[in-house]
This record gives sequence, C-alpha cells and structure tokens, in this order.
Amino acid sequence: MEDGLELRVLGSVEALRGAEPVAIGGPKPRLLLAMLLASRGSVVSTDRLCDELWNDRQPADPGAVLQS
Repeated sequence: MEDGLELRVLGSVEALRGAEPVAIGGPKPRLLLAMLLASRGSVVSTDRLCDELWNDRQPADPGAVLQS
C-alpha cells in the first residue's frame, strides 16, 4: 500500500491516503484545495483566495477565516 497522498479534482474533489479517503471538509475547503492545486507552483495571494471563496459576501476578517 502506498503511503502518499493522492488528490483528485476532476469530478468530486477528493483526497486519498493509500486506498483510504481523507476528510477534506465542506464546500469551501474543497474549493480552496482545488484552487491551490490548479495554481501548483505559483504564489496565490490571500486577496485572490478570499475573492474566489466569498465573492462579494466576505466575512468581517476573511484573511483570519482563510487561515483557520
């Protein structure tokens, strides 16, 4: 069995360690993971991530929510 982490973003966003699924969370963490994977090797600004995650309905401190 392989110990590495496999990330899938075509179809449902999934993470597998070996054959076992890894809990990612709800829609926002899945979207965040997909955005970071799509930008692999590039710096993605906090502002861009927050804009993509919340559009015009950002929380009071989106940077803090993003970090948590």
